[in-house]
Amino acid sequence: TGLDASPRVTPFVLPDLERIGATAWSPDGSRIATRGAGTALAIRTAETGAVIFQLNGHTGNITDIEWSADSTSLVTSSEDKTVRVWDLNDGAASQRLVLSGSGTANGAQGVAVSPDVTRVMAGDLNVQSVTIWDITDAGNAEIANLPGTPDNPTAASFTPDGHILANRGGGSVTEWDPASGAAVRSLEVDFNAMDVSDNAYMEEVTVSPDGDLVAYAVEDVVSVRDARTDAEIVHRSSGWFVLDLDWSPADEKLAVSTADGLTVVIDRDGQQLATLNAGDGYMAFASNFSPDGRLLAVATQLLDLAQPQDSRIQVWDWQAGDVVTTIQVDADDVEFDPTGTLLVSGGSFEPAGIWRVPSGEKVRTLTGVGGGIGAFAISPDGSTIAGGRFDGAISIWDTDTGSQRLVLTGHQDVVINVEISPDGASLLSSGFDGAVRVWAMDLDDLIAIAHNELTRGFTDDECRQYLQQEGCEAS
Repeated sequence: TGLDASPRVTPFVLPDLERIGATAWSPDGSRIATRGAGTALAIRTAETGAVIFQLNGHTGNITDIEWSADSTSLVTSSEDKTVRVWDLNDGAASQRLVLSGSGTANGAQGVAVSPDVTRVMAGDLNVQSVTIWDITDAGNAEIANLPGTPDNPTAASFTPDGHILANRGGGSVTEWDPASGAAVRSLEVDFNAMDVSDNAYMEEVTVSPDGDLVAYAVEDVVSVRDARTDAEIVHRSSGWFVLDLDWSPADEKLAVSTADGLTVVIDRDGQQLATLNAGDGYMAFASNFSPDGRLLAVATQLLDLAQPQDSRIQVWDWQAGDVVTTIQVDADDVEFDPTGTLLVSGGSFEPAGIWRVPSGEKVRTLTGVGGGIGAFAISPDGSTIAGGRFDGAISIWDTDTGSQRLVLTGHQDVVINVEISPDGASLLSSGFDGAVRVWAMDLDDLIAIAHNELTRGFTDDECRQYLQQEGCEAS
């Protein structure tokens, strides 16, 4: 029922009230947006309730509607995993944007618009997360969503200048400028020359710290190429699947970890410098050099993955061939922090944690996720940890406290790689869904937007759900 406090206006009843699920009155009082059953969305005159426009576009149930402060735009969220921005000007209605770049794992709900109509926020229907978009011509909180190969694992890596190399299926690799979304150049890795299977895919793409070399892993083959000419410099086959590649930041050695439990360290010319053996029955699942290049942490798992209690991290003085410390923990990935004194790890069955090196002492547990994390990245200043999850989400933690600050959703399958750009401004993620996504990493700015630039404040429940905080300051 529409009511006016003044006696000059007669109240009215919307004729199809039984089918209306929610209403939103425009701030200037002239129009009412109504959400009906399913995808029905109507704009009505506030004087009589008569329908002015029908807005069509959503393909799933509409979960929320919100007006902009100037009454010229409407934002809607839906179970179809999109947020849509509608322009309502000069007697006409049109859809301006479909915000599906960041995606949602289970549908979107709870939308809000900044007063200057430059940003839109939406929460995920089930996963505890929030996405904020810049809806001006220049922006989006998700910086880029790069083409991949649907339903095919996609390998990707930052270059030192902030570009991205991403596999697009087979041996095709594209260099992207994430700022513009433009393809800079294409490279081609000849799978036929590698003698791999017909259904092979690129397990790893990683760029050397100086940007001169690119290393690729395809099944049991490692190919190191000149980044400028694409000429192959190193070609080696181990006979076992390559599970991880990692460049040393100090002197640019390359660690090659394989399913037979060996991690081999080679130089830029392919000369083998060390062979580290995880032990009989183990796989060398992931590896990471310390910042000074002296230590190499290797996450190992038994070939029988059903026995996570026997998984462990071995920290090697790789030049001496000695194990400095062993941490008995389920680990699918391991990363040193910039100081080289801490390790972050996580796996299928246990919460992620931070460990001190060389003592192996557990410093803290990363909160919010009980397990199912297979990829990690740490910001250049060490303050932030990103974790790619098996459910397609990405958790962002504060290193000092271990608290989960944000959850980014969008991938529709396991996130297999996360990487933070050299300047710490961007986060790259890729997954089994074939998607390559680039996210803004200025979390303080994103949270400030959520607090300060919305049409209403957060409730305490919303603070707990969206911002992972117990409460919000009164606005």
